[in-house]
Amino acid sequence: MFKYSGPDDLTIALNKFLRYTGPISVDTETISLKDKNCVGIGIGISPTEGFYFETLPDTSPFLPTIMDILADNNRVKYYHNATYDIETLRLLAEQTNLPAPDVWNIQDTLIMAQINGRRAGLNYLGETLLGWQHLFSIEDIINESIEAGGKKRGVTMLDVDANRLAEKCMNDVKATFGIHKVLKSKLNPEQLDCYDKDIRVLSVLKETELRG
Repeated sequence: MFKYSGPDDLTIALNKFLRYTGPISVDTETISLKDKNCVGIGIGISPTEGFYFETLPDTSPFLPTIMDILADNNRVKYYHNATYDIETLRLLAEQTNLPAPDVWNIQDTLIMAQINGRRAGLNYLGETLLGWQHLFSIEDIINESIEAGGKKRGVTMLDVDANRLAEKCMNDVKATFGIHKVLKSKLNPEQLDCYDKDIRVLSVLKETELRG
């Protein structure tokens, strides 16, 4: 599955994505919070354009291209909770024998929000900083699945509607892209210095974990 959320049709959007070389926002969807097997990857290239590539139950033919992009240390990558997404992407890289994600050229809007003294939930930040009202959570999708007649226990992201999951992931990456720009402008010099130090520490920790 390949999904797109933005102003262009699917073919134009895909060609735009493949030509795009700027910063990207990244989000992963996993089977559950405990089971970090990746269900799909979201990529944002602006606050209005997001892409979703399925990895389970079927694997997108674009996965090698996506993993190459995520491994490129010349490409800036915006995450919201980079630790979780990087761990998920590393597991996927091991399973598919594809490149592991870069950990050096990254930004994290969750850390940014915490340093700025804000609640760090993505939906909250999207609503308060961007004025968005259409964001929804994993819990929302799972509850939809239950209400639609699905099983009530042990529901995972493999049980939910694939299109709704793709929509959520694309919303998340578009929001992350927009939130990064707004939050970066709100950090005062002292907060910015603290953030720069924290993000470097995160990179060092992730590199150390990889090397064992």
